[in-house]
Amino acid sequence: MNLSDIPARTLNARFVDKIVNQGMVKEAADSVSGFTRDILRENGIARQVIPPLQITEDDLDRDVDTDKPKIIVDKEVGAKASYVSFRGLPDARYFTGPRYPVYFAKIQTEKYQKNIFELKTYDIDIRKVLSDNAVLEMQSQEDGKFFERADAIVDSKPLQDLDFTTGLTKDNVLEFFTALPTLRKPFGVAVLNAATAIRLLKFQANDIGNAAATEQYYKGLTTGTLWGRKILVTIKNDLIPDNYIYAFSTPEFLGKFFIMQDATTFIKHEADFIEWYTYQALGIGFGSDDSIVRGNFNVP
Repeated sequence: MNLSDIPARTLNARFVDKIVNQGMVKEAADSVSGFTRDILRENGIARQVIPPLQITEDDLDRDVDTDKPKIIVDKEVGAKASYVSFRGLPDARYFTGPRYPVYFAKIQTEKYQKNIFELKTYDIDIRKVLSDNAVLEMQSQEDGKFFERADAIVDSKPLQDLDFTTGLTKDNVLEFFTALPTLRKPFGVAVLNAATAIRLLKFQANDIGNAAATEQYYKGLTTGTLWGRKILVTIKNDLIPDNYIYAFSTPEFLGKFFIMQDATTFIKHEADFIEWYTYQALGIGFGSDDSIVRGNFNVP
């Protein structure tokens, strides 16, 4: 029988029984970790812009100034680079040599507690309840720090921080799409929030073609392409404001996303309570600071 055919309360009873009666805490934790990793892969913006690479301890390099693990990456000659600073790391620095380091950091959620008897009352899969908490915190760190560093890079670069004072028009969006090729970087993906994507639906058939206009009429502007350029739409307007679009080059020009320990849930059972938290160890580094462009399409 497929798990989707089993009632949620039955799954929950089995899950609690694993922890309380069978002592199979690790197996229960592994099932929550699987849920969390799947959601992070599907919804994380940084993970879709730079697909993560799983690494092992054999890939790590040592540092003379700190015990923090890192990987030294060869970069494009002449380009600057920076790493993304997560919780517990010093402020990001710029490196101008032919290589750049990607430092790793641990991201951990808060610790949560729940009475095991209350867990049995849920009509949805408990594993999803546990993983949802983890995903919110993990993505806040991953995507938040990713865009914080991207903003810091483009803030002082007029050719990469573009203002289009006449608004979100076809001509302005097309001009924005030329920014990376002008910098001699291939176009990878454009990222915008859902409200901005809806405003793009104002484009007429003579702007985007009859076929595209018809499809958008029925489906809206979802993650796909616009004028042959890959588009990623997100609801995270706290990271990407309305009427802003970010463009990132392809991963080989943009940087690296390494995972040393993927999202892992730890569960502890004591008396009639279970306690859990999720952690991961990862590192993100931008290998070229001219591989990111930000467009502001707000009318003053």
